[in-house]
Amino acid sequence: TKEPTEFTGYTSLEETAQILRYRLVKSKKKKMYQVVLDKTPFYAESGGQVGDKGLFICGEEKIGVIDTQKENDLILHFIEKLPNEVSEPIIAKVDAKRRNAILKNHTATHILQAALQQTLGSHIQQKGSMVGPDGFRFDFSHFAKMDEETMHQTEKIINEKIRENRAVLIETGIPIEAAKAKG
Repeated sequence: TKEPTEFTGYTSLEETAQILRYRLVKSKKKKMYQVVLDKTPFYAESGGQVGDKGLFICGEEKIGVIDTQKENDLILHFIEKLPNEVSEPIIAKVDAKRRNAILKNHTATHILQAALQQTLGSHIQQKGSMVGPDGFRFDFSHFAKMDEETMHQTEKIINEKIRENRAVLIETGIPIEAAKAKG
């Protein structure tokens, strides 16, 4: 069996890594390489959140990582060309500004859900989402259309939470049900 890629992106946005394997993928007259590293700071698309972009730095070479996806337990980095020396260590560097924007929008989905639960009821649960650097979509079901007053109240709650500027508590490696029980 293949070992899962070690994800280090919760604590670092840059990592010295080794290319373990790669494959060439062709689609729509375009070739792309999918690269697996032994460890990576790149977050793979998951749960509606887009994957990271950034750079592989190989000596003087800089290769753009244009997407990051997960396949089984492997994190795939999409690049358009391979480094000249694939056996040499590389520096995997996440686009920090983009990642920060994604994190802010991810946090906003949690704030929105909590505000909707306050204004519409505890039955509100996320049914889907898309979280990217430029915004997010939050899908939920409710038995009626939101009226203007409820929308304004929800917006007020969200703005109050944002103005509190509270630190985000990040807990990793806990089962989803345990996370939900913590709120």
